[in-house]
Amino acid sequence: MGGGNSKKAAEDPHHKGDGMFFLGNFTFENEEKMKVFTDLNQSRESNTVKMGGNEVLLKTGDLECMWLTFTTPDFFIKVSEQNGKDFAEKEEEKAGFASFKTFQARLYNANDKVKEAMKPWEKDPRITIEYPTADISHAIQGKNEEKSAMLIIQNIECADEKGADCWLKHQKVASKTFQKDNNLLTIKKGNRLENVFYTTNERWSASNKALQEYSGMQEWIGSMKSADVTVLGDANDSTKESMDKWSNHPSGAIKITVNPESCLVSKIKF
Repeated sequence: MGGGNSKKAAEDPHHKGDGMFFLGNFTFENEEKMKVFTDLNQSRESNTVKMGGNEVLLKTGDLECMWLTFTTPDFFIKVSEQNGKDFAEKEEEKAGFASFKTFQARLYNANDKVKEAMKPWEKDPRITIEYPTADISHAIQGKNEEKSAMLIIQNIECADEKGADCWLKHQKVASKTFQKDNNLLTIKKGNRLENVFYTTNERWSASNKALQEYSGMQEWIGSMKSADVTVLGDANDSTKESMDKWSNHPSGAIKITVNPESCLVSKIKF
């Protein structure tokens, strides 16, 4: 599925659906230029949101931020085309577009039409676009109708690559069973894993209950050295309570933050 290979999507049970994940990392030369960018994104609705999509903008360093969305190829192309027009014609948008130093984008499950639509952007030397293959890309389409949606970002570190393989083994089981109603992206690199959930409070509650009953839970949790988890969006009280319990897990490996101040934009619906 990674890179839009529909044949692989049909054959590989760990790559399912026709939704698309987009993860982008911005860097800036100085705080002033970063402020131009973040102020613009906080003061207006982006084309993604105006047209009914999802986006998160998260500050990840002094001069760095990450932009994430779960979308569909056709919707992504429409937004990209409108962005191109706005960046060329609107002065405020021009300034925002000119403010970043580099932008590295990763597109998972992008089809050939998306790749073609991205070619004009790649002419900008600041922009790098990659189409990597994820270890798991469970990308079912939501209808953007439910308000209680969340994006959960998990950064997992294991003691060694064997531990990461163990963690991934259990995540693959979960993605085919009790987490199959969530949108899920998992990328393994050495002893580390990056895991992104796009879900709702109701789906999270059902998944969490099933996890407690999962026979492999102890081995799964035990394979982690640490788990840094960020929850963004409309997390209700029940979700927050369950997150607190995981933060206090006896393993001491799990740290969960809900809607931190570093989240600059959070517009998420399923």
